[in-house]
Amino acid sequence: NRTLETSHHEMEAYKTSFREYSDNLKANLDAGFNEQKAELKKFRSEVNTVEAGLDEYITHTNAQFKVEQSIIADWIAGTFTILGFLISMRHVYGHTSNFNKPAIQRKILAILWMVPIYGVTSWISLVVGDHGPKDVKPGLALVRDFYEAYCVYMFMALMVSILGEGDVQKCIKALPRELDRPFVCCLPTCILPRCRVRASASTFLWQCQVAAIQFVILKPVLSLTMFTLGHFDLPEPHVWYSYRHYQFYITVALNLSVATAFYGLICFYHATHKQLAMYRPWPKFLCIKGVVFVTFWQSMALNLLLSIGYQNVANAAVAEAIQNFLICVEMFIAAMMHT
Repeated sequence: NRTLETSHHEMEAYKTSFREYSDNLKANLDAGFNEQKAELKKFRSEVNTVEAGLDEYITHTNAQFKVEQSIIADWIAGTFTILGFLISMRHVYGHTSNFNKPAIQRKILAILWMVPIYGVTSWISLVVGDHGPKDVKPGLALVRDFYEAYCVYMFMALMVSILGEGDVQKCIKALPRELDRPFVCCLPTCILPRCRVRASASTFLWQCQVAAIQFVILKPVLSLTMFTLGHFDLPEPHVWYSYRHYQFYITVALNLSVATAFYGLICFYHATHKQLAMYRPWPKFLCIKGVVFVTFWQSMALNLLLSIGYQNVANAAVAEAIQNFLICVEMFIAAMMHT
């Protein structure tokens, strides 16, 4: 019995020591696990801090790159604007210093001022960006649109002045007696046989003038409409492809108006190019046509890239900045074309 009691006591002591050992081991393991968990949490916190700092650095670096790119673009656009301005002023000085035909040279001067006005307004819009007042860029675009319409009218008036020295009747007499109707191709086949394909000089001149003047009227009206509607809470203006958006109809109307105006000008120039040859109006016509058509379709192309999500045209502000930059460069080319 004593042996059994001794064995029982030893067994109990062994169990007690084993429990103590197990408890100590568990406590040590729990402490080690908690310590490792705390270290892992600290490491994750440090990693998150590094990632946040890296993201902030990348964001700051990208912002600096954008600022530097914007400054470089402003300098390049400004250089082309200044060069175009100086070349245009040279042409203006040449006419003002030899102002012997005021009726003709006033209209030439009005056309020459197109390059400085377009270049300066586009450069200001590029520099101001989104940091200036809300109405600055739309207001400058409105100035360009108004002067664009004025230049189309001035070019038509220039050709009439050259032919008739400011007198419409002399211009009509200088034209051939019969000319092709400029818009006979637009008539339906059921009406065409009843209309004379040939027109008198006065009718031809009137039709060409109407073709130009409709653009002179519609362009400012449509631009002012766009400017006014832009103040309301409407969808973004680059969604021109949607027939539910007002800009779709304005774009279609403007495109038809531009095409009609320049078709009339081309018909008139084609009929009178021999009489106008000594005054070399062709460079001025190409300048006006290039500025109007290139800027219009250029804007359409940028809006199309914006609408399809092209990565280099991220938003409407970027599209406007690219448009203004290209206009500054194109005005230098337009100034060279007058030479």
